[in-house]
Amino acid sequence: MLGVPLDVPPGGSLTAALPLERAVTAVALLTDIDSAPADGLPAADIVVMETSGTTRRRTLVAGSDTGDVTRLPADHLVVLPDGSAAVATEQPLGRPAGYASITVRNLSPGTLHVRALSVLDERAGTSTPVVLNEVLRPLRGTAPALYEDTRTAPRAAIVRRFRGRDRVA
Repeated sequence: MLGVPLDVPPGGSLTAALPLERAVTAVALLTDIDSAPADGLPAADIVVMETSGTTRRRTLVAGSDTGDVTRLPADHLVVLPDGSAAVATEQPLGRPAGYASITVRNLSPGTLHVRALSVLDERAGTSTPVVLNEVLRPLRGTAPALYEDTRTAPRAAIVRRFRGRDRVA
């Protein structure tokens, strides 16, 4: 889910709860880093915790899994609707399992911008966005996914039935 990016400072981390309704085989991230380390060096660690408490760790490598968009070739980048760019990566987790949380730790000297995160079930070909903040929240039961901007009050609603009453002056 694209929304307001979360900024993780050098040495900092971000933890998000994962949806528990389905088994997960991989995570997909859309990120970029200001002042990324040299290509080939570790830029961030990902730790995903199963509901059983077991953890799986993956490392995002600068230049392939994330990086400074000003130094990367265009074919490594995803251009976003606002004109900015980020790097997309898919990190396999192995056997299908239920995962409770994901922690992204910034190992780089620059700020890591986490723009989107999804959990994948590669067997079924499904993807579920992970809410990183409450600014944009997915609406349940919509396909394709629709999002609610929680910064503004609702303006309209679509309803199946409406029951009106006459006004008497």
